[in-house]
Amino acid sequence: MILEEDNINWTETAPGYWERGLDEGEKNYTTLATLFEGSGRVFFAITAHLSVQIRVLENEDKDMQSDKVDRALRNAWLASRYDYPAIASQVIYSPERPFFRKIYRTPKSDQDIEAWLKRTFVSVSSGQTGVEFVNADPPVPKLPTVFVLSPPSPDGVIHRDLVLRSPHELIDGIGTMHLWNNLVRHAAQVYEDDDSWQSPALDGTESRLLSPAYRVAANIPPSLTEAQQEKIDAIAAELTASNEGLNMMSVPFTRGSLVPGKHQRIALNLSRDTTARLLKACSDAQVTVTHAFHAAIAMAVRHLQPAKKEPTKGRYASWVLRNERSHCHEPYNSAKHAAAVYHSISGRAVHIDLDLPVIGSSRQLGYEYEEGEFFRTARQFKAFYESLRDDPDHYILVCAICTLFTPPVPDAELAPDSSRPVPGPRDLPSVSLSSIGNIDSNIEQKHGKFEVYEPWVTGEELGNGYGLFLGTFRGELCLGGVYNDAWHGPEEMRNFLEHCRTLVLKGFGLLED
Repeated sequence: MILEEDNINWTETAPGYWERGLDEGEKNYTTLATLFEGSGRVFFAITAHLSVQIRVLENEDKDMQSDKVDRALRNAWLASRYDYPAIASQVIYSPERPFFRKIYRTPKSDQDIEAWLKRTFVSVSSGQTGVEFVNADPPVPKLPTVFVLSPPSPDGVIHRDLVLRSPHELIDGIGTMHLWNNLVRHAAQVYEDDDSWQSPALDGTESRLLSPAYRVAANIPPSLTEAQQEKIDAIAAELTASNEGLNMMSVPFTRGSLVPGKHQRIALNLSRDTTARLLKACSDAQVTVTHAFHAAIAMAVRHLQPAKKEPTKGRYASWVLRNERSHCHEPYNSAKHAAAVYHSISGRAVHIDLDLPVIGSSRQLGYEYEEGEFFRTARQFKAFYESLRDDPDHYILVCAICTLFTPPVPDAELAPDSSRPVPGPRDLPSVSLSSIGNIDSNIEQKHGKFEVYEPWVTGEELGNGYGLFLGTFRGELCLGGVYNDAWHGPEEMRNFLEHCRTLVLKGFGLLED
């Protein structure tokens, strides 16, 4: 059977061989990754991290229990393939339309299953932590792959760091949290059952669980209404509008390199006590932690601008990401479909105008600002986020918005070609924020004997801006920042994160001397 050009539904075109075309969101990530393949890296690739700890009793042999943990994790990944067969799918380029398509092959034998496990569940014996491994430029395989690291651990504790690397067109941030929770749940069960555990049969029945494209999962109409098209036209006009006459604020970067280097991550954590006080302060002020930190980001970017001779305003611009699973139909609105791309970008940018530093002013120091400015800025972000939340059309516009953000290169010109010139750095890079919220709502802190710590996710930063990621787990807020070392260094990123934290805590009167 030949896959029809516009078919984005999973179709068995040969016995045990499933394929479908991509929807607009998946196509966006695939196109960007293709355009950047000459860098040897994968644009927006997913990196997800999780730590697990298992306590060893005094009468247990730690080495034996350690082997048992590793077997449990490996078998849990196998069980996860039945739950989420799309973790064994990949995007390929076909010489026939549709040029890009997702494919899934049902295993034909135990050897096929073992080969997949060997390829996608990789033990790393370097002694590194997960964070060290992530910052060492690990590969991004075509298939979602879990790397298992065994950092040093104290007596009586077995510690494993898990790192997922995957192209973004196969899974998104919230999806990785669902995937981690399911994986650890299985691992705890396998660990408990040990030799009596039975693996699910990958006999083709798992194909019914292949996650559909967002357009299918959310039942997006094939065409927009006139009012919806007007919204898309307005977004398109904004994207092509000139910034002439505006002081667009940007992040300074080291010039010289035209191609990206290594994606790097640095994180800053707030204690449980500080997090609790901050959450209460946000609630009292009727803003969210996301609103507060996005306000701090805009203000911190402001203080990276050269001081002006006269009072002048500068504009911060960025877009907002939103999880769209709640707009998908059952069962696609649940953790049953983790290996999917069910999120959106706002389309409209959030624009915040702030007073720039003035020569001789205390604001040149970076932490001083007009009284009331922090809350005013936070409420501007709140208004923008809520306008997106309250727009009944947004989830329908997602696919059309993705098309606007996809470089207009014909698919026929996107065949794999590592010699294709890589897009260069932007003239005015900015800072984005992706908030994953309360991670405890997606990942349980403990499954059986497996205790869970440090869940986080990022997208590969191959641009010359900053990407910030916000999440809370076990009562502690984590602000992570990613950058590319071709244009930025660790001290820049660390200082920026510290600046954001200071602005937020000072804004709420929580800054301790």
